[in-house]
Amino acid sequence: MREREKAEVKLEQERLIRLYQIAEKQLRAFPNVLHIGVGAKETDGQLTGDLCFRVYVKEKKALADLEPKHILPKAVMGEPTDVIEWADVN
Repeated sequence: MREREKAEVKLEQERLIRLYQIAEKQLRAFPNVLHIGVGAKETDGQLTGDLCFRVYVKEKKALADLEPKHILPKAVMGEPTDVIEWADVN
């Protein structure tokens, strides 16, 4: 990654961190949410270069198995979210 790209990613990360408290409050209102973080979006087990709010849940379920009011938003304040099942590391 070039220095300019690193600087752009750092600025984006800092911007998301500033929005974190508001995002956390909105996302914690949903059941099953354990933790919220800021980091790279994950698709098919691979990290992408896109930053997002990472939402860790007890159990990731299919949309069809959730009540509409329990479906996490794809974005908060215009910033993407990524729902990730919490891995219990014991």
